[in-house]
Amino acid sequence: MRSLKFCCVLGAALMILGWASLASADSVIVYSGIIDDSTGMGHGDVLEVLSLQVTGNGTTEAGSVRWGQTGTKKGIPVYGDIYNDIPGGDFGSNAKSQGVTRMVSDFAGLTRDNFGVVFNINEGDALKELRVKGFSLYFQDSIGGVLGTATFESLDPAGDIFANLGGGQGQGDHLFQANFGPSDTWIDTWLASESNRVGMYVRASDAMSEVSGGAESFSVGPITSSAPMVIIPLPSAAWGSIGLMGALVATRLVRNRRRMD
Repeated sequence: MRSLKFCCVLGAALMILGWASLASADSVIVYSGIIDDSTGMGHGDVLEVLSLQVTGNGTTEAGSVRWGQTGTKKGIPVYGDIYNDIPGGDFGSNAKSQGVTRMVSDFAGLTRDNFGVVFNINEGDALKELRVKGFSLYFQDSIGGVLGTATFESLDPAGDIFANLGGGQGQGDHLFQANFGPSDTWIDTWLASESNRVGMYVRASDAMSEVSGGAESFSVGPITSSAPMVIIPLPSAAWGSIGLMGALVATRLVRNRRRMD
């Protein structure tokens, strides 16, 4: 009886895992490896989007940059007819947040299949390690509307560990790649207009931790097929098969149990 319950639970878990992963398989960012130079090594030029630097004695960094309508009144940001880059945004910031949204026209040869994100750590301690819980890109039209998002999310609640490469900016970078699924037709719409823009955010709840020095930065741009793909997510069809397998296992076990009774 116990073995039947265990198998049923296992089958249900496989079903839930497969279908949940299938639902979230599109628009994800995965870690791809390490590159020595983000402007070379066959990866093409990348452009910085977001820079975060801890303030005071803090140990975490979060913030954002987006494209939108804003102006100022007595030094206070207000919405108006002026379009520009807005740091901080609606996600708050516990660090000095600087950034520039980038237009589609800023990149040569950018496609849905080669969209890369480069993360650079700038800490004085060469042995420093940072934890990254998650970050997102948001793809906007020319007037600030959000067409879609792509997200990196650590499976570790404390965040994935990333080493400081070379002890400073330009000495090595961590490479990520955005994966867009068949249902993500919005990315084709985004790529079709040169005036559309990409922004980025690191939520306060996903703040990078164990920072202590310079500004960490995120850049985006096209990468080539030579990029070192260390982690390759299962395609949607595979996750769907896992979910179906779990359902079949659970059904078969229940039928066998009824025959035994």
